[in-house]
Parts: sequence; C-alpha cells; structure tokens
Amino acid sequence: MSRCKKCNIEILDDTFVCPLCNAIIKSGQEDTQSTEEQENEQEKEKVSCSVMYPDVSPKYKIMKFITKLVVFLSILAEGILVIINYATYNGVRWSLICGAALCYLCFSMVYNVNYSRGYRRTIIIQAVGVIIVCLLIDYALGFQGWSISFAMPCTILSVSAAILVMMIVNFNMFQMYIMMEIYNFLLSIVGMVVIILAPGIDFMVLAIVAVAVSGFLLLGTLLFGDKKATNELRRRFRV
Repeated sequence: MSRCKKCNIEILDDTFVCPLCNAIIKSGQEDTQSTEEQENEQEKEKVSCSVMYPDVSPKYKIMKFITKLVVFLSILAEGILVIINYATYNGVRWSLICGAALCYLCFSMVYNVNYSRGYRRTIIIQAVGVIIVCLLIDYALGFQGWSISFAMPCTILSVSAAILVMMIVNFNMFQMYIMMEIYNFLLSIVGMVVIILAPGIDFMVLAIVAVAVSGFLLLGTLLFGDKKATNELRRRFRV
C-alpha cells in the first residue's frame, strides 16, 4: 500500500504511478526511511552546532557566583573596617576610602558580567566610576578639591586619548566612536559646571583643557568624517 502525495489518496495496488494524476509515488516504507534519514541529519546538525558553538551557561553561572561572593565579602569587609575606624578614629575616615574602592570593584564586576554591551560603553561607565571614587576619597580626607580640579579632568583626558588611539587603530570604522566622543564631551561639560559651582576651587586649567580636547575631537570627527559620521548620528538618534 502506498500514498500519492499530490492527490493525497491511498493506493492499494503495488504500482509506482498514481492512476489519477500519473505522478510517481513512494511506498510507506520509503517514506519512513526518508523520515528517519531526515531525523538523523537533524541530530547530526545539532551535534555539529554544539561543537561549533559551545554552551557558555556554566561559565556564566560560575561568574555570577563569583560576583555574588565578592559583593558579599566586600560588604562584610567594609562593615568590619567601619567598626575599626569608629573605634580608633583619629580624624580620618579611611574606612570610607576603602568602601569607595570596594564599591568600584563590585560595580565593575556586576556591570561587566550582567550589563556589559561593548567595550566602548564600558570605558565611559568605568570613567564615571573612577570620578565618583575620587570624589568620595577627597571627601573622606576633608575635601581639598583635587578630585574636581585634577582627577576629573585627567580622567576625561585619558578617555579622549583612548578614543583617539582606537580611532587610529580602527580607522575604517572610526564612526563607531562618535557616541563615546559625545558622552565624553558632555562629561567634560558637567565637570566644568561642577568646578564653577564648587566653592573655594580656583584651578580650572585642566578642566578647560579637557573640554577643549574632547570638543575638538568631536568636531574634527564630524567635519572630516563626512557621510560616515552623519549617517552614524542619524542611525543613533533615528533622525
């Protein structure tokens, strides 16, 4: 007994041609064999895919466990340091400095494991983290203003230098770094505003240099980037 796939009827005779449409038909055994062959091919494809693309979920779970362990130990260590600092207080809140460093460590691990979407965004986020840590350390030491006058502009200048190096190395895809330049320029503007509003801080040379360098880097990319730069901006801002 066989079945014609075109007419969808069962044929009781042992024939290879459908009496209605004259199409060549196959027996049920051949259909079963072809089905089994397809299943075997699918299993082989699954095996080959598993070899080509290894399962990364175990490593990801291990990294999440290590991250949680580091966060837990950091909180425990900071609690102990706060108690020691309180018991032996001599005018310096050094436990806050240690806490800022531990917070930066935990934030970096959590962000890189769970929320990282590329090295360009990571560089900007890490730069903001460094600035916040420097502000906390400066505050713990009595706030001398060096975190705003020196640390913040130097961090922004370091990011500008990193962007320039990456653009030179990956010159054919320089437009990929336009958003980094925009974020870095906005960060330099925020730093300048903070310095202007902060009382007792007169040294603004590095902040002005940081704004100028990041601004000229962005302006040069837009002017000499031509269509690549404008198309990247349109794609990013959906203009």
